[in-house]
Amino acid sequence: PWIVSGGARGVTAACCIALAKAGMRQVVLLGRTPIVDEPAACRTAQTEAELKQALIASATGKPNLAAVQREARAILAQREVQGTIAALEAAGANVRYEAADITDIASVTKVVDEVRRAWGPIRGIVHGAGVLADKRLGEKTPEQFQSVLRPKLDGATALLNACANDPIEALCFFSSVAAHSGNVGQSDYAAANAMLDQWAESESVRRGSSCRVVSIAWGPW
Repeated sequence: PWIVSGGARGVTAACCIALAKAGMRQVVLLGRTPIVDEPAACRTAQTEAELKQALIASATGKPNLAAVQREARAILAQREVQGTIAALEAAGANVRYEAADITDIASVTKVVDEVRRAWGPIRGIVHGAGVLADKRLGEKTPEQFQSVLRPKLDGATALLNACANDPIEALCFFSSVAAHSGNVGQSDYAAANAMLDQWAESESVRRGSSCRVVSIAWGPW
């Protein structure tokens, strides 16, 4: 099986679907979005605007508009996750989705241990998890800076620690062109990805020919 962080949405999801079409048959997606039943009133709504209208119409009392927007976006995110799972299964892959904090070593290890018992040793890792908090460096708080670094770096630590004794054949980090050229407001994101690039180089040397290690500097998605 392959362990994929951030793999249920965006560019990571697209890559996972391509891998499944190329022969990946067991994949575990680690993501932030919990899978829950959406409100019945929202089931025919498609866009964010339609979802907000449905949520407001079904609310008891005066709705909190900020909370309504968050819920509408959460529903769209959940639908994207479900769409990714369906596409992977249509491509022939067995899929497990786990809502987990990628920065929590204990949580990641627990999931990986369960997968290993069910499906056997881990063969591949794709670390695509990441968040953005764009703001000029002088305007960022230390907490904001860390919130961007941690999914990249603590996430990589959690995955590698959890799979330390597995016969990993492929290790892929999702980096960014920002690590090489910088980008306005992304000092933290650039730093985190540059560190992932160096980490990949170190892992490639350490693992040798038994494991293909890459760090992909993605452009705008």
